[in-house]
Amino acid sequence: DLAVLIGRHGFTLEALQTIINAFVSNELHFYYPVTIDVEEYKVRRKKKVEAIALAAAARARNRHGKVSLSPMSPAERRLVHIALLGDSSVATHSEGVEPHRRVVVTYVRKNRQR
Repeated sequence: DLAVLIGRHGFTLEALQTIINAFVSNELHFYYPVTIDVEEYKVRRKKKVEAIALAAAARARNRHGKVSLSPMSPAERRLVHIALLGDSSVATHSEGVEPHRRVVVTYVRKNRQR
């Protein structure tokens, strides 16, 4: 059952990747990043996080306000920031303290030129 390797919300997979990276770095005496993926979980999760970001941007625009996302890992928060980077109608920032740090998507009111 490969779901055991992924773990709840990918925590086991991230922990395994951290351990492998530490071992490889120790053996090579320099940091060489190793990515571990099981059943393309990370690819699917990336697409899901990007979809969550786009939906949050749409909600922020519709409400003309802020939308707080669920707490995410630093890598997932970065994906949200990158996904919305080209959208000038919203701004993003992270707030909170690990492990409860989250992205907030805020509607940016466009100034009318006179």
